[in-house]
Amino acid sequence: MASVRPFSPDTSAEVQQLLVERWRAMEPWQKAELVTALSLDCRRLALAGIRSQEPGASPARERFLLAERQFGSELAREVYGSPDAESR
Repeated sequence: MASVRPFSPDTSAEVQQLLVERWRAMEPWQKAELVTALSLDCRRLALAGIRSQEPGASPARERFLLAERQFGSELAREVYGSPDAESR
């Protein structure tokens, strides 16, 4: 088998191989649950960053800023309108 690029400089080849074996052994629904949990964690981290950068931002502004980070300014404005809109 060809050499595999490491996931991270601090992940040994043995640990990486173990991870890959575990992922291959997982049922599709288990993989879906894992990806969903990771996605939710990423969203929570992004919101925490937004809240630390803009304390006191309204929920509408937080949603806009999250959408802007995920999809870009143009699409965020198309969906949410003004970044300071209180509606939606």
